[in-house]
Amino acid sequence: MLLAKSRVIPLSTLIAVIAGLLVITSLPSDLPYSAANSGAGGLHRLYEELGARVLYSLKDLSGYDAAGYALIVARRGGLENMVGLKSFVERGGLVIAYGSPDYIVGLLRGLGVNATFKGYVRDVMFGVDNQGYIVVNTTSRCGNIVLGNPYTLELEGALENSFAHSSMFSYVDLNGNGFYDLEEPLGQFPLGVSITSGNGHVIIVFAKNFLDNSVLDPNKQFLKCTVEGRPVLIDQSEVAGNPLELLRLVLYKQDGHAYITLMLAFILALVAYFASWK
Repeated sequence: MLLAKSRVIPLSTLIAVIAGLLVITSLPSDLPYSAANSGAGGLHRLYEELGARVLYSLKDLSGYDAAGYALIVARRGGLENMVGLKSFVERGGLVIAYGSPDYIVGLLRGLGVNATFKGYVRDVMFGVDNQGYIVVNTTSRCGNIVLGNPYTLELEGALENSFAHSSMFSYVDLNGNGFYDLEEPLGQFPLGVSITSGNGHVIIVFAKNFLDNSVLDPNKQFLKCTVEGRPVLIDQSEVAGNPLELLRLVLYKQDGHAYITLMLAFILALVAYFASWK
């Protein structure tokens, strides 16, 4: 009897821990650029609607035939395995990148382009609902795009690669007040570049929001046209640095609700088994 109780007590603790983790990971994610996040800043729809695959590390790119895939990279900051990303591009891969100014500036410098953040761009004519979204012209055959929280960069030697720019009615909001002030630059500004490296190329968009849930609809056709039928990979290496979010992603990839149901059923079976020892 004492032996049975000694086994049940630690088991109950383990069950409580597992159950707690399952409850936490089943709650909605709010982490930006996470494939498990169905909110405005997540990539849930991109993952679901394009049947994309998740990469937990850019090191995994070495296992893919680069010429046959398109990689979406959206990050808040920091570079993870720039060597692996450059190798993927040089082998014929297509990369579409966007995110925070810090990330994009670092990415450009990693590709040999000096860049400096100038400020966020607003457009008095082509702004959308005054929420930081603007319609952006491109030179691509795939049409125009809509960007959320776009910004412009001062580029050295890469302006000829610019494929997206704001309208002549846009300005750089230097003081961040959301209004045009006389001292602020007014006119067209580059909002994206396309850089060829080896046999592939990188499309870099200067915006915090481009393919996430909040703005995917107006950009879906541009994306499909650009990838030209290639399977899509989503970089989640930054997101996977959060242990709980990593667990969410693992569960999500395996049909989260069904997986949680099975885990709970397993736990209940263990409880019933050890309880029968009393």
